[in-house]
Amino acid sequence: LDELPSRKQIDDYLNKLYNEGEWRSYIINYLLANIYVRNKDVNALIVSRVGKDKENYIVNRKNDVLFVRRDYKTKGTYGEKQNQIKSAKLKKAVDELQKESEKKETPLLAKINGQRIGDDSLTNYIKERTLKNITESDMMKITINQIDETGDLRKLKMISDNRGTSIKTLIDNYKLKGFATEDVEDGKVKVSNDKGMDLMV
Repeated sequence: LDELPSRKQIDDYLNKLYNEGEWRSYIINYLLANIYVRNKDVNALIVSRVGKDKENYIVNRKNDVLFVRRDYKTKGTYGEKQNQIKSAKLKKAVDELQKESEKKETPLLAKINGQRIGDDSLTNYIKERTLKNITESDMMKITINQIDETGDLRKLKMISDNRGTSIKTLIDNYKLKGFATEDVEDGKVKVSNDKGMDLMV
């Protein structure tokens, strides 16, 4: 993992993008680093109100941003996902990008001519805009490793909710050493960390 950037470097990079007015790249990196989503989730339209399509939307509201996902990897199991995001910087970036495009629907992942990119180009398009060209999966590893060190059960649950992935799958896939799961009655799972804390999910 030594070759991956630290969380602090990711945050510094976000600040740099913001300060340089790189709004599109800022939004992409913010969502990957703070909402813990996959590439497909970020393929969203910036709008002023949610549409009816099976789309992902970044809804620019008066005081916040609503991130709605209807097209993501495990949608069949977990249904529509929504995050209300109250970051002033993200709000400003969304405002600016919407202003620049002057369209009712602004694709977040767009070519220079404003056209939305195809699904087959997602990975490369996003990598070109991340620190050291890391992937969405690398970003996830950085976050997960930080959680393994701190034993942060709440954040682990938040990632599970936002990604539409069970906590058990996260623990197994990312080989978390500091956590364990135990099935209890009524389909509930008890998640515990090596600091003596547990959480029912």
